[in-house]
Amino acid sequence: MCKQKPDWFIGAQKCDLEYIKQNLKKYKGTIDKRETDEAQGIYNGFGAIHYACMEGHLELVKLIVKDEILLETGSTVMFSAPGFSTSTKYKLAEGSTCLSIALLRKHSSVAKFLIDFLEQNKDISAEFVGHTNAMGLTTYIVASICKLPEAYEILRHPLFVKREFVLVVKGDITPVFNAAYFGRIETARVLEAFANRNELKEIVYEMLLQRDNGKMSAIDLAIMDVDLVKFDCTKEERAEIQRIIYDLVKIAYLYAKKNDNEKWRKLAEQFMIGKSTTDVFGENIE
Repeated sequence: MCKQKPDWFIGAQKCDLEYIKQNLKKYKGTIDKRETDEAQGIYNGFGAIHYACMEGHLELVKLIVKDEILLETGSTVMFSAPGFSTSTKYKLAEGSTCLSIALLRKHSSVAKFLIDFLEQNKDISAEFVGHTNAMGLTTYIVASICKLPEAYEILRHPLFVKREFVLVVKGDITPVFNAAYFGRIETARVLEAFANRNELKEIVYEMLLQRDNGKMSAIDLAIMDVDLVKFDCTKEERAEIQRIIYDLVKIAYLYAKKNDNEKWRKLAEQFMIGKSTTDVFGENIE
């Protein structure tokens, strides 16, 4: 079996448009089989579009988007992600999207182009939106931890809200937990707005009444002492997030407690984990 030549991926990494044009038909849809070497910008399982999104090569993305936008990453890799953190690398699970990479790398023009492309191509967006990676996470979840205008657009975009917001309600990595821990004020504001929409409020309430694997609630995470600089969050933003999360969790708990449905009664009971409302909320709310 012939060893894979890396020229296609090198061309994508370096934005060699002429080479990519000449070889698109031959190599489109292939993934890099080289071992990951972050120092060299090599990522096992990446296709040309993933390299283009990693480096912010907008013209290259435009050239290959129709052929590769649905291409998933082929392995789990770690890389610097300025859209997420000023210093912490992000672990991108196998099966992730090119748009997630553009968001994490804070390449606004590329992310915006991809969002607009999906909006204009309904047949493609039907396959793209709603996709989960090997960790069960969506592009929406990635957007909920990122800090750039295009991430905020995704959080509110009807296409992503309808297909992806509802997919990750439980577990450690929900929009609620991401807003609370990482200090994502726009994610918190979106949740606050969604809690006032009849078709979404119960989904938000269910998220708010979860506890992570360490039995921490969203309130606990919001008041934790975290490195604000690392996650590009101001003290003022953190304070507003704490207020939003506290108010929303209280509303969700009271809704569940007073609901006749057994599901909601169980959610309220499980959320309290044997504690009183004074323990959880700092006041007696019953």
